[in-house]
Amino acid sequence: MSPGRRRLHTAFAALAALFIVSLYFVTSPLLSLPHSTVASTATDWTRWKTHRNSSKHSNSWSLSHSHRKPITLDTDAELAAVTNFIASLASNAIPPTVDPSKPIDPELVLGFDIRSPRALEDLQELRIDVWEKNPIIIFSEMHSPTCREAKTMFIEMNTKPGPLIFDIDQRGDARVLTPLLHRLTATTSLPIVLIGGKPVGPTITDLRSMRDSGELRKLVHEAGAELVSSQKKNKKGRK
Repeated sequence: MSPGRRRLHTAFAALAALFIVSLYFVTSPLLSLPHSTVASTATDWTRWKTHRNSSKHSNSWSLSHSHRKPITLDTDAELAAVTNFIASLASNAIPPTVDPSKPIDPELVLGFDIRSPRALEDLQELRIDVWEKNPIIIFSEMHSPTCREAKTMFIEMNTKPGPLIFDIDQRGDARVLTPLLHRLTATTSLPIVLIGGKPVGPTITDLRSMRDSGELRKLVHEAGAELVSSQKKNKKGRK
């Protein structure tokens, strides 16, 4: 081998040795780590990626949820929501800041998230539930003769369940609730009688006529109220 080639060969060998030594010093700290440390590092990385992706999903859901439009109430739904609200707890009252001439804010009277994807379903369930539980509802005044007559009329029917009666003049929210109910039922005076969620009458003269013709009992039965007195008569007749 010529002297020139020998020197070139020696130079390449020296470079190769230097590369191997450098590689050793770079990788030896990693190779000396315990297996558990390496595994833990990999696990932490995976957790961080999962958390980041989860956070992105959560944030995007929150943003879309907050920007979803709330449900609105038509007249029938508003009547059901208001009735359910005051029937749920004796302490529930319509705030004095409410303008009874305008549709009420659903958040004031609904007990669920009005921006939820299920909001319309929840509202429909509420509408069905409130009238099934309370097929006869009377909004009245305690000392009004016509209101007393209307209440007596339905109490004497001996229905099950019996009429749910609200003496509006005894409530703290009477000034707001009374005109609100008049707007929702297209009435101008008390009593307001709801059978199956629908106003009937509206005057005491109309109610008397409906009672005498049997129409009132028919409506009560169709609304789901049980006419206990009529069942007893039928049983006696069979004997």
